[in-house]
Amino acid sequence: VGLKATAESIALPESMGQLESVNLSCQELNFTSIHIQCRKGVLSFVHDEFGQQKIQFAVDADSENDIYRITTSGLALASSVVKLDLYITQQHWRMKLKAPPTLIKNIRGFIAPYLSQEQKSVLASWQLAGDIAFTTDVTGHGEQVDTVEVDLLLNQFTASDQAGQYATEAIQARVSIDLQQHKSRWQWQATLDSEHGQAYVAPIFMDLSDTA
Repeated sequence: VGLKATAESIALPESMGQLESVNLSCQELNFTSIHIQCRKGVLSFVHDEFGQQKIQFAVDADSENDIYRITTSGLALASSVVKLDLYITQQHWRMKLKAPPTLIKNIRGFIAPYLSQEQKSVLASWQLAGDIAFTTDVTGHGEQVDTVEVDLLLNQFTASDQAGQYATEAIQARVSIDLQQHKSRWQWQATLDSEHGQAYVAPIFMDLSDTA
């Protein structure tokens, strides 16, 4: 069984605008009174900020046990193609996001519209270059985020601030950041595994190749 649906526009929450020219199709649709499964679907739309998108997806929904799984690929953000997996079990949920290596300047341009003027000023005070790949694993329940795990792969990462207090040169490293919310407070831990590059934090100079 297949399914096709179209809409001229779909309104999103006010801060997110709306989708235009929406087309949804599912080539392999199976359903019963308690179970809906789309093994191969495509969603296309146009958005003012995200441009024209064509996303492949799969959905597995078990309404009797409140278990839902959504996987997507092909979402274009910051000149990169992002893969997103979402799992929902009753009140708990888990989201995984994976992006291949992307130029930092593209990420910088993508996030700029969402920053406050103060944050934009801070970002503008840094010179940044290189590329970054990342995976993010977020869990929560209801509207609350419980844990966040971020894994960053930096390649030829170079950064410097206007004051000359901080600088890096051609860093190749892996950065892992774990955050956990406990009693309304965030606890965090970060690790750095460097393979190449140099860093300067006034007045200390570090050759990261020697510390790997």
